[in-house]
Amino acid sequence: VYLTGKSEAALKINEYLEEIYQSEQEYMAELMDAVRDMSLDDLFGSDLTVVEDELNLHITYLDENYIGVSAYWYECWSGAAHGMYGNTEYVFSRSSGERVLLTDYLENSPEEICSIIAPYVEAKAEWGTDEEGWEKIILEEGRFYLTTEGIGIHFDTYELTCYASGGLDVVIPYELFDLRDPVDVGLTSF
Repeated sequence: VYLTGKSEAALKINEYLEEIYQSEQEYMAELMDAVRDMSLDDLFGSDLTVVEDELNLHITYLDENYIGVSAYWYECWSGAAHGMYGNTEYVFSRSSGERVLLTDYLENSPEEICSIIAPYVEAKAEWGTDEEGWEKIILEEGRFYLTTEGIGIHFDTYELTCYASGGLDVVIPYELFDLRDPVDVGLTSF
């Protein structure tokens, strides 16, 4: 995924996307070297090598102010019971090209954000949310995305659900939050 526009914001977003691609290439090179350098026969009793490693980016949201990009990753090793997969979510300001975090997008304090979102997550989390302070993970980079219905929060497999259930996504209606004016979002460099 690359933006075709020539504006300063589009070029800045493309630079960020290029960093994601470059990071994946570096990870794959390190992974291939590690597989070559070690014998995993002793660890698992069989030849364990990477069968597949992929990264796919696609646009998930687009309006006059924001663009959302989801990075889906999948990794599968021969000899493993199953592959692993997940998503990293990115929201960018179309006017500045800056990455937008949940706390940039909303006027609400981090504590208010967590208290609004937590009940939605708790209602869908198969594995529960009994651990003290679990709500802080809501604010982690890579979870927040935008939809036409509201703010989305993503959790990968095994964070709050079992493998068979896949990742967990919750969407919270916009009207529950105090949205920041788009003019004020994305003005800070990260």
